[in-house]
Amino acid sequence: MGLGVLDWTAGPFLTLYVLLYIACLVASMAIARATLADGRPGTLADPEEAAVLGRGRERLGEVIASRLLERGALKVEKGKLVPQPGARGESATESAILALPAPIAWSPFRKVTDAAAGEIEKRLVRRGLLQEDGEAMRAALFACLPLFGLLLLGLAKAVVGSSRGHPIGFLVFFMVATAGTILVRWLGASRQTRAGKDALLNAVERADRLKLAPAHGEAAMAVALFGTGVLATSALGDFHRMRATSGGSDSGGSGDSGGDGGSGCGRRLRRLR
Repeated sequence: MGLGVLDWTAGPFLTLYVLLYIACLVASMAIARATLADGRPGTLADPEEAAVLGRGRERLGEVIASRLLERGALKVEKGKLVPQPGARGESATESAILALPAPIAWSPFRKVTDAAAGEIEKRLVRRGLLQEDGEAMRAALFACLPLFGLLLLGLAKAVVGSSRGHPIGFLVFFMVATAGTILVRWLGASRQTRAGKDALLNAVERADRLKLAPAHGEAAMAVALFGTGVLATSALGDFHRMRATSGGSDSGGSGDSGGDGGSGCGRRLRRLR
């Protein structure tokens, strides 16, 4: 009794595998778009909410730091943040930061801002702009099914080929590539809802001019939406350079406002950590 496609020789089977890989990837992205939670329409006026929704906790820390730097409550000295005499926080988070031993390295700074991020995430979930962890995980795994199916087909062919003494090195390579695709997309899954993506995109469009020249008092929102790069030629340029040398959150704007629906196999609960 024949095994159908599993009886094919290496060349035709590998050609089929590559074609199926492309088809499964397209199907995965289509599933991600179709199953993306709608959420509830809303706007983003709070820089901290925009930061967490767009780039997660790392960007939140940069937003809070830029606000304190703009007010003169912090200064950048030798790659670290130094609270200035008499500086006062306007929130519990800012007060906790200013109470840290000087100079403040980025790691202890992040510990304080990460504690605040949890409440912001909950607020975004209540507003319908962000999904719960479990909901996003289920959507991500569901969108991965086509690629998982392809991986199982490859595994079956590898078992058959190995049992017959045929070389399977190229097939194993393609299977590893498939598994890597699943892992990369899953580990970067987005928790944004469709409404959250729309709100972020609208905020970016409204604030487009901030990419060029944020006025006084606008640094926090500019960083939230576009990263510390917008500060490069401003009085806060030292902060941008500090973050650039340590691998900040900048990588092309606010991130998840487009793409394949985000929650696919892809962008695993994205940098909300």
